[in-house]
Amino acid sequence: MTPEILAAHNFDLNNANDRALLITPLSSVSAADKAKYKLTVPFTGFAGNVNQSIRPFPHVGNLFVIWAPLGRTWYDSLQMKLTKRFSHGLDLTGSYSYQKELTVGAETFDTAFEAVMPAVNNVNVYNSSKTISGLSIPHRLVIGANYQVPKLDTNKFVSYVLRDWTIGAVVTYQSGQPVMAPRAFSSTPGHDVGTLMKLCAPMGVLGGCNGSVWNGTSPASFATRVPGQELFLLDPNSSFDPFTKFMLNTKAWTQPPDGQYGTGAAYYNDYRYRRRPSESMSLGRLFPIREGMALQLRVELMNLFNRVQIPNPGIEFNSNNATLPQVSGADGSTIFGFGRIDAINAGGQRTGQIVARFNF
Repeated sequence: MTPEILAAHNFDLNNANDRALLITPLSSVSAADKAKYKLTVPFTGFAGNVNQSIRPFPHVGNLFVIWAPLGRTWYDSLQMKLTKRFSHGLDLTGSYSYQKELTVGAETFDTAFEAVMPAVNNVNVYNSSKTISGLSIPHRLVIGANYQVPKLDTNKFVSYVLRDWTIGAVVTYQSGQPVMAPRAFSSTPGHDVGTLMKLCAPMGVLGGCNGSVWNGTSPASFATRVPGQELFLLDPNSSFDPFTKFMLNTKAWTQPPDGQYGTGAAYYNDYRYRRRPSESMSLGRLFPIREGMALQLRVELMNLFNRVQIPNPGIEFNSNNATLPQVSGADGSTIFGFGRIDAINAGGQRTGQIVARFNF
């Protein structure tokens, strides 16, 4: 449904009575209201609400635009790479990218792919949904290096002890992934713009309409950001107790009036989850046996510095609903509310393995 259709039938979404009438079964509407709003039964046996009856094709239900080629993406970046080829025992590659990824309607909630919530806001003004990608990583640095201690021109015993040791490392440092802005909620059930306008957005193969709030996650609109309010209650990259701390600030968001779109974007460049460095290192030695034969022993360590991986306050823990109060228990632990972290699933412990390799 479009604003033009509403105007042709004298509906005003700012009027509570008009909003209530739109979601009323057409069979329950009085003759006076049918005349006032130019309502007619679209076909024999129609049993839908008023907002269904005034759609261009009222006999058709929700239309999902899965796989429709409507999305657009933009990618701009500065990329640098440094390569130190193997010499004097050192082999090193480093790459850095500074990038910006913009999108409109090109993402999905289909878990068969990279699951990022679709960021379509007002489907009647499609380009208004242009935002940074839910996979946006503006800064990314990757370094891979290997060093092999060469044969030393010194005491034969010292040279034998120190030579042929290999040290390797692969580290990745990058920005945190964006947090999706909270979705907009109406203060009166059914008076959100998605339900009133019968709007559907690109979802996954399981379907889902904006107004249907499928699985509690599909936004018809996004809450509006409050100027001057901090988005986080704490620095997500700092050390904190995730069992007792909420991460997100409820005061940073405000809900649009019933029947109206929020003016907020789906993602913001300064609204990102905790950074997650990846650091792995190996230490080993090569034992030459004879020409064409060698044995290599190596110890490999992942998450070298044993960094704790604190989970994100995911949608299932109310990061999409800024209206929910933050509730803590008597012991100070978080129980419920916007920005709660399920800290019981924290991970990131260091792991290692021993590798033996025989080359011939």
